[in-house]
Formats: sequence, C-alpha cells, structure tokens
Amino acid sequence: MSTRTSQPAASKASFTIVISKRTVFILAGIILLGGIFSFSYRFVANDEDVTSIAIDNKDYDFDRMVPMVFGPELMNVGEQGELQVAVVAIDRKNQPVVTYNGASLQNAQNGLAKIPVKAMGSEMVLRGKVSITDNKGKAHSMNWIKSIKVMRPQGTISLPESNILYRGYNNQIEGVASGYDETVLLGEGIVLTRNTGYGYSGKITTSGDELGISIAGKSAVTNRTVTLGVFTYRVSNLPDGTIMLGTAGNGDEVTGSESVISVKTVAPGLQNIVYTVKSWELNCGALHFSGTGEKLSAEALAAIKKEAAGKTISLLVSYKTPDDRDHKGSLVLHRK
Repeated sequence: MSTRTSQPAASKASFTIVISKRTVFILAGIILLGGIFSFSYRFVANDEDVTSIAIDNKDYDFDRMVPMVFGPELMNVGEQGELQVAVVAIDRKNQPVVTYNGASLQNAQNGLAKIPVKAMGSEMVLRGKVSITDNKGKAHSMNWIKSIKVMRPQGTISLPESNILYRGYNNQIEGVASGYDETVLLGEGIVLTRNTGYGYSGKITTSGDELGISIAGKSAVTNRTVTLGVFTYRVSNLPDGTIMLGTAGNGDEVTGSESVISVKTVAPGLQNIVYTVKSWELNCGALHFSGTGEKLSAEALAAIKKEAAGKTISLLVSYKTPDDRDHKGSLVLHRK
C-alpha cells in the first residue's frame, strides 16, 4: 500500500463574517408592540453573553421579522454540532454601522454587514464595534468578538493494493482532502472513475513509465476547488502470470485428473486479474499433444495416467495478459 500526503505552504481560504447587531434577537420568537419590553440574548458573533437591555419600542421602527439560523458550515462524519435559531426584528430604513480594524463599514443591507477576511496563522481573534441609531438620533454601540480556528488543508492519495499503477488493470486509488467536503482526483495518462462506494478506479492510457495524479478539495459552501498537491507514480505492465494445471504448480506431481490450465498473478495485493489461455502443448514421454483453450484433451489426460511414476511431463502455455500482451509460460510436472 502506498500513501502520500501534501500540505500547501499557506492557506488561501477566505471566510465571510456576518454581523447583525443592529437587529434585535427575540429568542422566544415574540416581539411586543406596545410599552417597554426587555429581553436577554446572546450575540452569535461573540463567545460572551451580553447583558439584558431594555428598549422602548418607540425608539425603533421595526418593520420586518426574519428567522435566522447559525451553525457550523462544515462538519466531520460523526462530529457533534449545534445550531442557534432565532427570530430577528429589523428596521430596513435604519442600517447598522460596523467597525472593524478601526474602519467603519457602510455596506449593511437588511440589517446585515459583511466583513471579508483572509485566514492566517492557526487562530484569528477578530474584534470590532457595531452601532445602531435610535429614532432620537442617539447611537447605541456594542463590542463584538469572533474567534476563528484556521485549518491548514492537506491532500493524501493512497494506492491500497500496491505502490505501482498497472496497465490493463482496474487500479484502486483513494484520496482524502482534509478540510473539504469533497475530494477530486485528476490525472493525465489515466482515466479515473468514481467508485460507487469509495475512491476511484484508474485505467492507464499512457505508454510512459510514470504519471501524475493531482488531488483537490472542493467546498460545497463556497463552490471553490483548491489543488492540494500532485503525486507521481510508477507505471508498469502487469507481471507475467504463473502457470497452473489444476492445483499443481511447477515441480508438483499430477495423476492425470487435473485437466484445467490457469494463469495466476504473482503480484501481491492485486485482485480479479484475468489471464486468457489461448493454446497449450504437452510432452509426455515420447508423446506430444496440443490444443486450444484452457482444458487438456482426453488423449493428453490418458497419456498422463499411463505414464510411469516419477516421469517428467512438460506443459507450454500461450496466454494473453489483461493489458492485451501475448505471452508464454511453461510448467514442469512429475507423474505421481
């Protein structure tokens, strides 16, 4: 089995933080339309709880209620996560002002301001302020803080059966792009097809001695595909097969009941390799027999049965390899 891992020098991923402090989070899902009401909420962009505040609804002209859901964008299989669901009331005529890195952003729409940031290091702690002006012209400001753990994506390609890619064989290739929900493998000189369960099957088309396979990760959230590495593998013809007569191999004893010729692979780990027997020639003492296909003739079997114990019997087999090469192999047997 061969496994190779690639890790880029620096992450090029980018994230967008959505800040919505100008909106009012009503966790109970109810907004009171008269008098003074108070409520408690947790600002989702901040890991610290914000204290309860009291608001006179005459200070703000809420004209729309919107459901909002916050949670992880990506999760690993089996990982536990959490969603935060809230109803927000907004005033579409009164947009918030968000401050980040000392600069005020004026791009808020429908109560939301977006801050593009580029992932760097291993963890980023982002801070700023958000302000909303009431009907009396007074600005109300609150601090916000957001921590982002930065992953360094990497790609790994494995050949679970061997460390070589073989012509004429359905090579099994597996890839993992960590940090992405989809793994994409591409290569020149090889046709890669996704398996129904897991991984890819690869058919070699190049006549060269090596080829490269690239691994990329694709995010379903951003729809971006990022190449994580390119790996070079050696390409070879399938090894010559081993001739068998029944269960008897080279140097074994036979009785004349073994009638089927087969060709077995000698490459460890490879599966479902089919060699096709085209023709055979058998020498038993002074007698010579020949035929086509994988079965010995009745005359050849009868001669083996009549042969004296310990005598040598030779078998020459012509066969075709899975990568469409004609080949010959021989087998030396002894009468039991």
